[in-house]
Amino acid sequence: MLTLITSLLLLICIPVIVFQIVLVWQSTNEISKSNTEYYHSVLHSCSVSYNEQIELLRYHALNISLDYRMAKPLKQDCSAYDIYEAAQALDSYGQGLLSVAKVGLYYPSQQCVLIDGYQRTMDVFFEALRIKNADEQRQLTQRMMDAEQRDAFYINGTLILARPVHLLSQFDYDGAVFFLIDIADFGRIFEANLPDGAEVAVRIADDWILHSDRLTNALETETSISDFTNSIHGGTYVLQGNSQMHTIYKYIDKETNNGYFAVIETKQAEKSLTEYRSRVTVILAASMMLLCALAIIMVYINYKPIKKLVIKHTGSGRGELSELERLDSAFFARDEKISDQRSLLGSLLLGDLISGAEEKTDLSDRDFGYRNLRYFAVVTVAANDLNVKQAYSIAEKLQERMETTKVYTTSIPNRAHVLFVFMDEEPINIALIKADVVLTIHEITGQEREVKVGDVVQRFEDIRRSYYTSFMDYQNVIESEGGFSGEVYPAQDVQRFVQYVCTGNENGALVMLDKIDAYYAVRKYRAAHKQYYDYKLLSAYLGGLKENAIDISTEEIDELLAFNSHKDLFSLLRKSVKGCCGRMTSAAEQTSLILQTKLVQYVNDNLTNVEMCLSSAAEEFNTSIYVVSRLFKEATGAGFKEYVINKRLELGREMLLASDESVTNIAKACGFENLTYFSTAFRKCYGQAPSKFRDLHKTQAE
Repeated sequence: MLTLITSLLLLICIPVIVFQIVLVWQSTNEISKSNTEYYHSVLHSCSVSYNEQIELLRYHALNISLDYRMAKPLKQDCSAYDIYEAAQALDSYGQGLLSVAKVGLYYPSQQCVLIDGYQRTMDVFFEALRIKNADEQRQLTQRMMDAEQRDAFYINGTLILARPVHLLSQFDYDGAVFFLIDIADFGRIFEANLPDGAEVAVRIADDWILHSDRLTNALETETSISDFTNSIHGGTYVLQGNSQMHTIYKYIDKETNNGYFAVIETKQAEKSLTEYRSRVTVILAASMMLLCALAIIMVYINYKPIKKLVIKHTGSGRGELSELERLDSAFFARDEKISDQRSLLGSLLLGDLISGAEEKTDLSDRDFGYRNLRYFAVVTVAANDLNVKQAYSIAEKLQERMETTKVYTTSIPNRAHVLFVFMDEEPINIALIKADVVLTIHEITGQEREVKVGDVVQRFEDIRRSYYTSFMDYQNVIESEGGFSGEVYPAQDVQRFVQYVCTGNENGALVMLDKIDAYYAVRKYRAAHKQYYDYKLLSAYLGGLKENAIDISTEEIDELLAFNSHKDLFSLLRKSVKGCCGRMTSAAEQTSLILQTKLVQYVNDNLTNVEMCLSSAAEEFNTSIYVVSRLFKEATGAGFKEYVINKRLELGREMLLASDESVTNIAKACGFENLTYFSTAFRKCYGQAPSKFRDLHKTQAE
């Protein structure tokens, strides 16, 4: 009996122990991999933050280059006040920029910079940056003007981002906008999601623009770490120290080839893994002891001897399930539950992605396998009364019909519709999908519903765009379901509101929006009706912006689409209207300044052309003579005709004094149609006829 009990214990306990050891080993690997992926994802976020910061500073550099005040120091008639005005305006561009300590503008032709509200010589500028080496001084000025080099560079303890710009010249760079970055603030951007004590380093090409003391020391002493940092691939590296180990995580931005490194104490980086090992060791030991005790008790009680073992594992023959069958049934139920949970997780991930939440790439790839898929489309179905169970049944039925196409269903909070997402390796047939969805909905619910299919996109991250194109037709879906008869919709006010926005009339648009809101309050719509009209207003607004090619970011569209209530929507619309109209006004003013400069240059270049007049200038710039006249007077302070005659007379006066040409030839050379017109205008301006003016000045010269 003792031998049988021992054999049974070995037979039961050994497989269980082996299974637990394998399970612990797999779980340990998963946690280790998860830690690595987490820190790599943090470095990826650092890369995104850095690129966004660079793009923001590039945008500000462009705005600075377009500011006409910045070009004044390059002009010969520049006054001290012009320099002061440019310096003060330049300082205003640096306000509110995260991590930017100072903004400056370098003039290579003048060998000076504008910074801190003053004009500084290069010697003073170099002294302020503590750059005394001549080679470093030349390197700094060269990098600020070199358009082919990287944006940011680190020199003598200072991080600088510079962009060469055109101020007066259209072909050559005649200035460079530069930003002095606060290293402490810059580093905190990257260390926000890392453990305390972690160090971050950033490498652009061969320059380290953000340093880590541990990484710098390792590069001076170990050759293998140099190979690791210089490679074009990401990964991890274990750094052996005198007292403790550190793990280096590396991420490479594929678009810019910038390298991002995080140096973290290995114990801190693997804290969750260490805690898991300790906890599992205790649980495993307790489980093994309990398992052995239960096995001994079970064998002792049920041993009778072989018959009960056979009955226990094969059944009694009366229709009862054996223990193996019950175990198999339990595993099957567990697999079904895991499958249901995975489907629910997939639905939540899709809902987050479509509503604008940040994509979790690792989970999405695991659950959808989207890296093997190339085509995606979102189908929107009006579904006020379609419950979750029916939606999943429709998705399952569609999956059965489309063997190669993956079908998921999801929804977005506060949206009265259900979404079906189709993913495939082959091109998606929109007409076929629409027909299948309509047919399947009819089979499941017995109802006919209008279906809208969004554009087919070829990136998993662009599913939102497919949803948006189907959402634009959402109002038509609701109307096909019966709409809201008996209610009045302020269509004309909505149309006028959109027109005001598209023409840049901010005050008119806001007044009309308040009128629409007040109209809603007076009518006292029911909640469902108000929500429908909110969708209709939003659709008209976004459609008007798109039709008139008015710039609005994807983030702003997503924010509008994610409104939570009627009040929230109108608040977001007021904010969006102010932003759109402000951008349109700023762009119009900038265009006017540029056109004025080109107009004056055109007149000066064509003074001697007899055919040059207000009409020819208007034709040259494809605008009306009234616009040309107004812009020219704003730029010069004189009327177009008055300015041209005075300039031509100045040219004629110089030619009379400097040459012996006849007055007739000089009149033609100055752009006058005939001698009489020239003589009359000259006498009116200088008090003498051209010939007498020349003789008098020659006599005085002799």
